[in-house]
Amino acid sequence: MTKNYFLLISLSFLLFACQNSKNNETAGAQWVFEIVEETISLKLPEGWGHFGHKFFSTEERIFLFNYGRNSLASYDKNKLELLGTFVFEKEGPNGIAGGVADISVENDSSFWVISQTEKLYHLDSRFQLIDSQDLNTEELMKMGVSPMTFAFVKSGDKLYHPAMPLQFKWTDLSVKEIATMPNLVEYDIENRTYKELNKFDLEFLGDNLNKMIIPTSVALGKNNEIIINHNYRNIYVYHNGETKKFPAMLSDFSKDLPVSSTDMFEDMNEIMKIINYSDIYESVTYFPEQEIYVRNAKFAESPEGGIDADGQFLQSKWGLVFLDENFEKLGELILPEKAANGNYVFENQEGIWYSTDHPDNPDIDEEVMQFKLIQRAD
Repeated sequence: MTKNYFLLISLSFLLFACQNSKNNETAGAQWVFEIVEETISLKLPEGWGHFGHKFFSTEERIFLFNYGRNSLASYDKNKLELLGTFVFEKEGPNGIAGGVADISVENDSSFWVISQTEKLYHLDSRFQLIDSQDLNTEELMKMGVSPMTFAFVKSGDKLYHPAMPLQFKWTDLSVKEIATMPNLVEYDIENRTYKELNKFDLEFLGDNLNKMIIPTSVALGKNNEIIINHNYRNIYVYHNGETKKFPAMLSDFSKDLPVSSTDMFEDMNEIMKIINYSDIYESVTYFPEQEIYVRNAKFAESPEGGIDADGQFLQSKWGLVFLDENFEKLGELILPEKAANGNYVFENQEGIWYSTDHPDNPDIDEEVMQFKLIQRAD
């Protein structure tokens, strides 16, 4: 996946109570979540395989985007039926130049796509081109800032990207220099201009830059908040010109940030370990039917040889952190080891569903994606 390339939840009651006294992320009453044995499945398009895709959902649909095939599969969320697949051409009147870098669906009726060539496309429900424009990133680049255009959310006539230093080897910069840079930028579709919204948190940066400082994702909240998700500790919520940070942490994660003891940029395997194969919070998603946020977390594990050459590696252990609409922690759940893909999660009226597909799960079925139900136990 392009994003993965660039970016190169239980404890026993006693231990949990201990953490509760030490860390504010576990303060207050906690809900208990459990896995129900009910299983559902979604048919995979022929030859797609299970892993390395972008999985997301809307009110009525589930979508699976295959980066390698530049193709989108659409499912009816209620009937759990595959509605069809669409291949994005790279040329022609409806072509996406260079292929799709990221995609978003608006009201199940139109699609917003950013290409590998940093161009924005608006397509209708039949994937016919409505409009396109080049993203005007030059001014940000002149300031030493790179908008991560391969990851975005849309709200109204604005796009929101995470941002990073243009100089990828950020250890050559000082903490003070990076703290002046944005980790969130806004693009005005009408005016075709970017502006900075939020800067890197000094406390998060600390005094050792041999770690992953780039946001792993951004998400849209219930009230159009923009949620900045870093690989560790807090989430940062931008709303109405103000940013607040909220602890949204997994009890089983180490309290210490994953850092390198050497200059990680001297070794590609070390870069990949720190950026993609350490304890990492991947993303945050709001599920309106359950009125809950879910933050997914993968535990440290590296592929054989240190690099995932074919994009099929999947960590063995995943956890989920559950937050209420005010971003307060409700509880957490550790998913069964080698029997979960924390990147594939969706909701319906019954609860939250997670994928049980993993390369080491003997029950994996090459023709379908399988999901189990998570519900509140108390």
